[in-house]
Amino acid sequence: MATAYVYNRTALFRDNAPLSAVGMASVDGFVISGIEPSGTKRRVVFAHVDSATLAEKATNNTTTTTTEEETPVYYKLIVDSDGKATEEALTTQDITADSVLEEGNTVAELNSIKSVPDFVGKNIYPVIAFFAPEDAATVPTMKLSIKATSAEETFEKEEESQIYQLAASPVTIISIEANVKTTGKGTAVVTARFYNGTWTDYIDLKNVTSIKASMMQFKAKYTVAAIDSDTAAVTDATVVYAASMAKVSGSTAEIITRTMHFAEETGGKGVSYAQALIKHKKFMDADIKAYASFRTEPKTREMIALGTGTGASQTYTLSDTGINHNSIVVHVNGVPYYGFSYNTETNEITVAAEKNAAVTASYEYDLGDEEWKDMTLVSRQVYGEDADVYASRFQYTIPSTDTDKTVSCIKFALIRPTGDVTEETLGTGTGDTQVFKLPHFARKDTIVCNGTWSYNDDTRVLTVIADKGTDIKISYHWVAESHEVYGVTAGWAEEQ
Repeated sequence: MATAYVYNRTALFRDNAPLSAVGMASVDGFVISGIEPSGTKRRVVFAHVDSATLAEKATNNTTTTTTEEETPVYYKLIVDSDGKATEEALTTQDITADSVLEEGNTVAELNSIKSVPDFVGKNIYPVIAFFAPEDAATVPTMKLSIKATSAEETFEKEEESQIYQLAASPVTIISIEANVKTTGKGTAVVTARFYNGTWTDYIDLKNVTSIKASMMQFKAKYTVAAIDSDTAAVTDATVVYAASMAKVSGSTAEIITRTMHFAEETGGKGVSYAQALIKHKKFMDADIKAYASFRTEPKTREMIALGTGTGASQTYTLSDTGINHNSIVVHVNGVPYYGFSYNTETNEITVAAEKNAAVTASYEYDLGDEEWKDMTLVSRQVYGEDADVYASRFQYTIPSTDTDKTVSCIKFALIRPTGDVTEETLGTGTGDTQVFKLPHFARKDTIVCNGTWSYNDDTRVLTVIADKGTDIKISYHWVAESHEVYGVTAGWAEEQ
């Protein structure tokens, strides 16, 4: 006859990272998760080191004596009818899985605890033992933490995000916003720093204006009073920055089309009419305006000699003014060269040409000053079948007395205004939950509203519980929604 053997499984876990109650005014119980399937066990015992002993160890590196705290004493907790727990040293100090399973606290006992005065000011080291029969389908698990209240009234933690690469070259930050979620007395403050050759200090997001950066990093400072009942978290952060041909001034971004030269197409007669179409996301407070620039026929330079290559990077200064940088063409030994750079402020061209190579340039100059003319908004309507995408059409006709305009470009101004709402009455309190949709995208951290309220940044919905019969009043600072542009088109008509 065959003999059947049944083996039991046990495990013992010691964690060198303590549950810290150093600096706490009280330890208010435990938070425990995990499972304990039928037929299995979870038991916990504790050892601790007080803050005074830790300080002594940190400053007295030469001591060789062994204190009582350096040889841990293991305890279980005895709970009275009021949920107050006191320590009781274990009979067996030679800790094994079996000894912890025999003497340790159950999860039910730990969940009944409301205070542990013996833990205050100390680092707590739990030892957890598990038991499951060999044939058990599921084994026990556990996650353990303490509830505590800070002796300093608040508990603070700072956390830095990863470094985000915005672009290879510095771009201008248009706006930056972070949304936080808190409960109780918890708070979260988000700042950011920026890299443009060197790192800035961390800056409050409200003060981020006209900053150029190629990289950035967030930092969040969390503050809570009661650990595990107060919470603070950053739910998301959004950075809007200008790239490509977009430029930013204050709260307005600009998209400028390529400068077009119509001398050949029109036989030198110039253009008389311009129109533009921009496809964009539907907006509420934001706006878009368009402007056109028209300039007379410039003069040209053809294959003028800049110098001779040396094999290294060289900079040449052009003597002409009003240079159309879009027209510059550089040749090295008669072959087009595209690796040059041009400084519009100093009229300097930088080229790295091979030794003894002839470097030449062609370009337009005397282009004249750029004068922007307001284009008229002709229509703004839904684009295609998407009700959230609109197309705005603009046009401008040059006066008949203004002739010989052959160089033109169009600028779209993406306007993102801000504003303030002060003491606006939303309605009358009922004592129950009421919902209001705000007319603007309010900055959550600026909202002042009576009653108990919450706000959803995405939907602009404010939920309020206010005393019956009281006026529900709100004040806040609002920022128009960010533009989303999907495409631009420009067209011109020649003089007749």
